[in-house]
Amino acid sequence: MRPSSYYVFSEPAAICQNMFLATEALGLGGWKHCGFLSLEILERMGFRIVAANGAAAFGNPIGLDGVFEASCPPYHPTMDAAVDAGLAPPSPDRKETGPVPHRISEAEHRAGTVRLSAEGLACTKGICNYIHDTYGRFPGGTDAMHLMWVMQAHHIDTSYYDRFFGPGTYGPAHAAHMATWHR
Repeated sequence: MRPSSYYVFSEPAAICQNMFLATEALGLGGWKHCGFLSLEILERMGFRIVAANGAAAFGNPIGLDGVFEASCPPYHPTMDAAVDAGLAPPSPDRKETGPVPHRISEAEHRAGTVRLSAEGLACTKGICNYIHDTYGRFPGGTDAMHLMWVMQAHHIDTSYYDRFFGPGTYGPAHAAHMATWHR
């Protein structure tokens, strides 16, 4: 896991905890999973995986085509193009389809951003190209897409718990779930 991931570790945990509490209230079973390689899960979800080469031991999940794409080849022809795309202002034709992360206009938001010098841009591109050329992937040492937590929700088999664990092993919401939600 890259060091920056540690700073955003608690939010996904809290989200999964809230989802777990919701499964309990609905009478569903729930289980939080973490500490795994997310490659197989992302692959089964249809993410594009760039095959391992060079120093990489595993493939690199880089995106879900047309939905969520990493800033690296093959979504961009080169790392220079990926950097340029990341810094480009949005197209005037773009229509907002969801909430924006700020409550000011796009122009006001862009006006307050830090300006990048030509030297800074060249340095950024040089570093990104070095990583991609050296490791055969971007980022070099971690996956472009990574799942820290996965929440599983399912119906519980009350007859199993009745048979092997006895009364009181699940709550009233679980006992009534099928009758309440699946009439």
